[in-house]
Amino acid sequence: MCLFFSVGHYSVERRNPGPLFPGAIVALKGKNGGGGSFVASEILALPSLDPPSQVHVKSETGDASFVMYIACGPFTPDADLAYKPLQSLVAKLVAEKPAVALLIGPFVDAWHPSIKTGDVDTPLRDLFRVELIDRLREFLDASPGSLVLLLPSTRDILSDHAVFPQCELPRALCDDPRIRLLPNPARFTVNGVHMAASSVDALFHLRKEEYFQRAGETEPLPAPSAKDAPDAMANLCRHILQQRSFYPIFPAPLELSHEINLDVTHSDLLYLCPQDENDDDADGRIDPSRARCAPDVLIIPSRLKHFTKVVDSTVAVNPGWLTKSTYAVLEYAGHTGPGPTKDRTKVEIHRLEG
Repeated sequence: MCLFFSVGHYSVERRNPGPLFPGAIVALKGKNGGGGSFVASEILALPSLDPPSQVHVKSETGDASFVMYIACGPFTPDADLAYKPLQSLVAKLVAEKPAVALLIGPFVDAWHPSIKTGDVDTPLRDLFRVELIDRLREFLDASPGSLVLLLPSTRDILSDHAVFPQCELPRALCDDPRIRLLPNPARFTVNGVHMAASSVDALFHLRKEEYFQRAGETEPLPAPSAKDAPDAMANLCRHILQQRSFYPIFPAPLELSHEINLDVTHSDLLYLCPQDENDDDADGRIDPSRARCAPDVLIIPSRLKHFTKVVDSTVAVNPGWLTKSTYAVLEYAGHTGPGPTKDRTKVEIHRLEG
């Protein structure tokens, strides 16, 4: 069926659905043009996810506050395999002793020039153990009670699955119980704070695939203030939240498809929001339309400029790449009173020293 768009003036605050992109689920209002076409007169915004549930979880110590470091690979520059940015980060972890460190791959990057050409003297498993696991153990030994979370990338040469969604790294690579291996994408909670993370650069892909068309104005509109001006990065994050998917684009952009290797046979693992066991449909399958609760924190690394923003009721974080000397520090104040989690969560982008 062919769709002809003729979108008139509408309120930006309430009914602007933002740009379209391949794979987006949309709601259209219009007329059936005689059975051969549908003439859309209005694009309706999808309903937002419900705010994160306010579940108060008591920690063993009675204090639910925590600090979490978030860093995304590559962890060594293309010039060498010395992992100097990672060494600097671990030194910071040892000094600050955060409760959690989330590291997002690639860890041993299949796209690294030395690995692509075979110019590596050390077996790659040994490289992973010496440069990553042993260094992280230095931090964990210095900070008893801390945890490290490792989330892989499709570029991780030691992963058993180079597709997205992707299972966790093989347990044979690390048997330390203080280092937890996560799938990609992953949904997890820390002291009751629900987090969602992925290593795929969905923001860059969305930015490339967005389709804009300015509609004619029926009457002059006042210039938006700096506070109300459109925020491109926040809108990209809002696509992910409204579409309820870590990767809402389909098909993946041809020139970028090698970055994701999308596996549609496991597309149910791309659902952004977890569901209750009672939310399955009659056949026992997960119904993504019933997922209502947004994550408290959405972690989406991208080559686009690093940022931290509040999008609706979710704190969105792009920590950047560690090889560009940026990482994020999240501080959660704990369950200090009523109100949304975003009001008790502070995220800042930091730079490696030296």
